[in-house]
Amino acid sequence: SEFGNLFNGLERFPFPFLCISGGQQLMSANLDIWPDVLIGGTGQRKIEQEGCDIRHSAEEGEGEMGSVFSQIVNGELPSFRIQENERFLAFLDIRPVRPGHTLIVPKEEVDHFFDLDEELLQEILIFAKPVSQALKKVTGCERVAAVVAGFDVPHAHLHLIPAFSMSDLDLRQGNSTNPDALRDMAGKIRQAL
Repeated sequence: SEFGNLFNGLERFPFPFLCISGGQQLMSANLDIWPDVLIGGTGQRKIEQEGCDIRHSAEEGEGEMGSVFSQIVNGELPSFRIQENERFLAFLDIRPVRPGHTLIVPKEEVDHFFDLDEELLQEILIFAKPVSQALKKVTGCERVAAVVAGFDVPHAHLHLIPAFSMSDLDLRQGNSTNPDALRDMAGKIRQAL
């Protein structure tokens, strides 16, 4: 197959599909789909699996597909949501570096975190505060780290990572996690809010 080992283990998950466009692999796929999601680039490739159809094609007159996070915000892709208001959404990272690793995204799609207007920059921290308190309560971590990196998805976002040491903050150490474990963790965090 053109996609080689990408389909290994796909049968384990209830809603497997890939989103591929241009062949750029997303290291920290922040979707509730497995295996890793592929996004970016131009042109079109379409994968249909288990009744799912995710498409990106400027040639079809659809324009550019929003970021993966915009698709999650809009309900076009599933996620393990923690908290939401009119401006932000918090959901679990499906490749957490630690259990409870949560992403806070503004609903407005802006690529670079520090390009957010001053009001959004202030509000994202205020929105994140009760989520971080719930994470600390649920995970028993020493600290909840707030990390801005921005290399994985071109949509501003804040990582909230339950941490016991600096080594817990290496985003390259994220691992795919069982959807049942993520669902359970999301429920515990929501309950602690």
